[in-house]
Amino acid sequence: MVNKRKMRGVIVYDIELTGGIGQAVAFDSLLAEHCRNLQKLMDEKYPEMSEVIKIEQSKSAIPLQERRGKTGPLEQIVFRGSRGSYKKRSNKKGPPEGDPVS
Repeated sequence: MVNKRKMRGVIVYDIELTGGIGQAVAFDSLLAEHCRNLQKLMDEKYPEMSEVIKIEQSKSAIPLQERRGKTGPLEQIVFRGSRGSYKKRSNKKGPPEGDPVS
């Protein structure tokens, strides 16, 4: 029986952009095209791998924020929902139910 476990794969490009907004926009388009073409590349060059690995979505962005240093280890990236369930506190004033009043 084939294991159909969903797993996450992440690609990070840590870039340094010394050009202006025009170059950032052009690179952003290039990066988006690269993301879209990765599945096509697998389909054509690695058909056996492509049968068991499907890219469900691809996202790319140049956030246009100041770069303050290199990206840290991928093992330290926390993905939303990976720390367990999250109970949103109500918008009522005062302590949430079950919390002791100080």
